[in-house]
Amino acid sequence: MPSRAAETRIVPHEIFAGHRSGKLEQENEISGRPHSLKSRTQLLRFALVGVANTGIHLAVVATLTQFLGLKQMISNVAAYIVASTFSFVVNSVWSFEVKPQVHRYARFQLVAVLSLLVCALLGHIADVRGWPYIITVLLTALIVPAISFVAHKRYTYSK
Repeated sequence: MPSRAAETRIVPHEIFAGHRSGKLEQENEISGRPHSLKSRTQLLRFALVGVANTGIHLAVVATLTQFLGLKQMISNVAAYIVASTFSFVVNSVWSFEVKPQVHRYARFQLVAVLSLLVCALLGHIADVRGWPYIITVLLTALIVPAISFVAHKRYTYSK
């Protein structure tokens, strides 16, 4: 008898828009949702957390710089710690539906370093090729979140 994680079922078109009637999908062991629907939900939530994370980072930098008179470097480091911790906790609980744990936080930060390296590589390529900075920013905004999502899904939050 297969485990609940490997259970398959037919997903009717009326229930999940975008799926063809009769398509077989694997069911998630916790929520009972098909994996593809779960992945889209995770991606949407991940994106929303990213937007909130950006707002938090900006608010912390503005508060520390404008009202407390701290240097931008210190303000940005503090903002990164606050926003990154927020992002880890909310993505753990809401996007990936797991308990936040120390080993996952370390993995989360390792993915952040990978993202930083991708940003640096894109910046280097742009410098070598003479691209306008707006192209680099747009490419970074498209590529880095996608890499981060996949890395978090397969590494940070893997079972």
